[in-house]
Amino acid sequence: MLYYQNQKHVHLSASAVMLGKFDGIHIGHQKLVEVLMQEKRPEDQSVMFTFDLNGFRELAVITEEERRSKAEALGIDVMVVWPFDDDTKHMDPLSFIREILVGQLNASLVVVG
Repeated sequence: MLYYQNQKHVHLSASAVMLGKFDGIHIGHQKLVEVLMQEKRPEDQSVMFTFDLNGFRELAVITEEERRSKAEALGIDVMVVWPFDDDTKHMDPLSFIREILVGQLNASLVVVG
């Protein structure tokens, strides 16, 4: 599994993305993985796009290492841990979709719980 942590310049040729905090990789998150794997195109890399939990540490159920390990065990190809900084916090939703999900990750599918 490819792992990008706190990097804002991740470029993929084709992907299917599930988007969320994934603070515990519970059964609901596992269902998202199932849907992603069923719906993605063969050429798409499966991507777990999440956020750096440092700003949410009091809410985190698992460590970053556990989250990474669980994602890999579920068959995720790429895990992107995006920095949750002021730019991200204040980014317009449409800009996030255009610039990051489509522009950088080339997402053909986005799954959100």
